[in-house]
Amino acid sequence: GNYFVFFKIDGGTTWNVRSRNGTETETNDTGITAGGAAYHKFKIEIDNEGSGASNIEAKFFIDTGTGWQRCRDATTNVPIAHTILIASSTEMNAGAYVKAGGANSEVLTVDYLYASQKR
Repeated sequence: GNYFVFFKIDGGTTWNVRSRNGTETETNDTGITAGGAAYHKFKIEIDNEGSGASNIEAKFFIDTGTGWQRCRDATTNVPIAHTILIASSTEMNAGAYVKAGGANSEVLTVDYLYASQKR
């Protein structure tokens, strides 16, 4: 399916971002430390204006307590923008999920989740 996510790899220490359209996948490591005692806020902006009728551009942002910052690739330091073909999606869902990695129980705390569509 199609998705746009923030995630942490099991055993990893940084936030990663991924966009997928069913066949094509783009993934970047942000280099921003995941977990710890501080809460993080995540924002994904998805825009199809100016990128053609079938393409979207996804930009990723994190607020780790010091204000919103645009995610950059940990290796190249270039701002992350995924442009992928999304030709047939008519609606999207928003969600927050946690996958149990190893023997430890994983916990996800969500204060709020907001999604909107510009018409």
